[in-house]
Amino acid sequence: MPEWNQYLIMNARDIGRVLGDNQVIDVTFTSPPYWDLKNYGVEGQIGYKQSLDEYLDDLVTVFTQVWRCTRKNGSLWVVMKSLKKDGTLHLLPFKLAERLTCLSKNAWYLQDVLICHKTHTLPWSHEQKLQDHHEYILCFSKSKKFVLNIDAIRSPNSVANWWVKYPERYHPLGKSLSNVWELAICHAT
Repeated sequence: MPEWNQYLIMNARDIGRVLGDNQVIDVTFTSPPYWDLKNYGVEGQIGYKQSLDEYLDDLVTVFTQVWRCTRKNGSLWVVMKSLKKDGTLHLLPFKLAERLTCLSKNAWYLQDVLICHKTHTLPWSHEQKLQDHHEYILCFSKSKKFVLNIDAIRSPNSVANWWVKYPERYHPLGKSLSNVWELAICHAT
């Protein structure tokens, strides 16, 4: 078992071997490799030069191991985008969600789908495809009894000054987090 607060640079397929059946994970937030778009330069990498089924099978294998290592009230957040390949639009996040929620054992529960709005993306798109300005964030839980503590993530800063006129419309701790997240990529100068 690795020590806490340690980075592990390893193949994600081996997480179960490293953590065993210890339920030590509260939250996993990840963006898996894109399917057949990017060569990350690692032999046997997930996604590159794989069929769609091989890619999804590998992700299910990894997230099943994550499930075993996650605490009963834990969650999994997966950032993915759809992909148009050979004229066919593949709704990868939803294909993955279907597989993860339909497992006979170790099934994840899909709790919500968020949109990650990317404000800075490439200024061009591929032929016959609009620019990608979003990705999906799938929120899964290990248990049906998932609790999202909305009060912990409310923001009083985002409530307009005119809310004072209509206090019945707002929570005293502020607005709830939206299911659309803004993601601005910052570049160091």
